[in-house]
Amino acid sequence: MLKYICYNWMPTIADHVLDYDEAYYNSAGVERLHNKKNLNPYEVRDNDLIFVKTDFIVNGFFQKNYLDKIFRSFNLITGISSYNLGRDGGDIYKQVLDHPFLNKWICTNPPDIENDKIIPIPIGFQEPQRPGGNQQFLNTVQENCTPFEKKENLIFLPYHDISTNPKRKQLVEYLSDLPFVVTQKTKQSLQDYYDSMNKYKFIIGLEGRGPDIHRNYEAMLVESVPINIKNIIQKVFQQHNLTTIFLDSWKDLDEKYFNKMLNMNYNKSKNRSFLNLENHINFIKGNIHGRSN
Repeated sequence: MLKYICYNWMPTIADHVLDYDEAYYNSAGVERLHNKKNLNPYEVRDNDLIFVKTDFIVNGFFQKNYLDKIFRSFNLITGISSYNLGRDGGDIYKQVLDHPFLNKWICTNPPDIENDKIIPIPIGFQEPQRPGGNQQFLNTVQENCTPFEKKENLIFLPYHDISTNPKRKQLVEYLSDLPFVVTQKTKQSLQDYYDSMNKYKFIIGLEGRGPDIHRNYEAMLVESVPINIKNIIQKVFQQHNLTTIFLDSWKDLDEKYFNKMLNMNYNKSKNRSFLNLENHINFIKGNIHGRSN
C-alpha cells in the first residue's frame, strides 16, 4: 500500500480502466500500478468508478469508442498526464462532462470551470519508481524535517526547468531580485534539494506543463508553505482547508505582503494528512454518492 499521493495511483481504486499497456510505462522508466484489463463499457454497473488516462479524453478516443456504449450511471477519474483539460483539446472534454450518466468526474489538472460534477485532485509526488516518488525516501524526509516555526523567515525559489514553461525564465529573474527571496540557480541532487527547502518557511512553485506541480507537495512534505499564482489548482487546496498561498500576480509579492505572510497560522496536521493517499481514497469514495467499498 502506498503511503503518499503519487502521479500514477488513480487506476488502483477504479473498477474499470482505459490505460496504456505496461510496455508504454516501462519505456518511460516506470511501472503500471495495476494489472486490470482495459475497459469493456458493457460491463459498467451503477456507480462504478472508471479510470481513463487524460490523453484519451484530450484526443477524443474515449468519447469516440466508449462513452456512448455506457448505459449505467458512472463516475470518472482521470490523470497520469501533463495534459490540462480545457486547455489541451479545447472543449472536447465537454462531451464527457455533459453525458447524462456521468455522476462525478475526479481529475488532476481539471478544466477551469465551475461544475458540481468536477472534483479536482492533486498530482502528488512522482511515480514510486522514480527517486522523487520513492515512498521510503519521502517518509524519511517528512519524519526528519524542521518544524515550520523553526525555519528561516525567508522564501525559497528552487531551481526550475525553463523547458517545461518558457514563462519561467522571466519570472525567475524577477523573483530573484526580491530581498526576501533565496534563489537556487542550479539543479541540485534530490537530497540537497529537500535539505534546501527544509530551511525556509515558504517555497515558490512556478507552473510547468500543467497548472499543478510536484513542488507543491514536496514543500508540504518538509512543513513549508507553497506559494503559487491563482489557478484551478487552488480549489484542490481550498476544499481541504490547507495552509497555502495563492497570489493574483507575482507582483503582489512585495515586502508588505511578505510581512503579512510571516504572521500566518500554519496548520501542520491538515497539510501533513493531505499528503496521505488513504485520506484521498476516502475523500473520493465519500464524494461518489457515499460509496464505501
